[in-house]
Amino acid sequence: MEHLPYLTFKNWLRSIGEEGAYKITIDAGFSCPNRDGTLSQAGCIFCDNASFSPAHRELAGKTLAEQIENGKKFGKRFGYDKFIAYFQAFTNTYGTVDELKQKYDAIVDDEEIAGLAIGTRPDCVSDDVLDLIASYQSRFPKLLYLELGMQSAHDKTLERINRGHLHKATINAVYRAKKYGLKIVLHSILGLPEESDEEIMETADEVARLNPHSIKIHHLYVCENTALAKMYKVGEYKALEYQNYIELVSKYIARLPENMVIQRLVGELAGKGIIAPNWGKSKAQVIQDIVKYMNSNNLRQGRNYIDKKRED
Repeated sequence: MEHLPYLTFKNWLRSIGEEGAYKITIDAGFSCPNRDGTLSQAGCIFCDNASFSPAHRELAGKTLAEQIENGKKFGKRFGYDKFIAYFQAFTNTYGTVDELKQKYDAIVDDEEIAGLAIGTRPDCVSDDVLDLIASYQSRFPKLLYLELGMQSAHDKTLERINRGHLHKATINAVYRAKKYGLKIVLHSILGLPEESDEEIMETADEVARLNPHSIKIHHLYVCENTALAKMYKVGEYKALEYQNYIELVSKYIARLPENMVIQRLVGELAGKGIIAPNWGKSKAQVIQDIVKYMNSNNLRQGRNYIDKKRED
């Protein structure tokens, strides 16, 4: 295994005998209650779902079967022989149970699919939906994930970014999903408008307390045609400086328990429509600098973890 100051997804997969699993991003045609008028038509201020994955624009109009086959062909070029189907675009539990089952079932009979990951909002996971997702545990006993967009633990931030729910929705979704035995992945964004470094560390402590299986840490990046882009262009939002992000994410990781899997350390850095920050770095360089900073400052995952328990 790689000797790093945190537990990588790659090393965790290796530890359970699933090292050769490649994640295929899927756009299953879902919408979002924060865009279709149920909650809002504006969406989150940073929302340009096409930027969340470089391949997203290429997925539009393709069937699920075509997306899976294209993803497998791409992965096999790099030696992968099994795959995780990742329902990523928009809110992938936003529909009737019958509609969801039809889409999830589309990947079940493919023997090369070893896992299922479903990305969604914490306010869109009813018990019926959780029961449906849990029904796939026998098919995917090691690699079945529910990914929840927590973003921040602070209600004032969630309101500021027009998230459409408060933090209690995340708490509720995590607790209920755990009762179904689901592996939970939380998403957290660093650099949200007006959040202080201290508040970011408070979010890290809350992630640690909720204790999901995995965490995906993103930096907030500015995309064209979003409310955030308008704020950025008139000076109402300033993107994180590179060194500040390196230090923040390193300290964030140190506050998490040692056994929590770190699935992501940075968001998209370049691509059509992304206008800030302009760090001029690749993802590999960002990760190298995080590791370097952690090692230089005697930081490692779990170093500053405090086991906090409270009733909600």
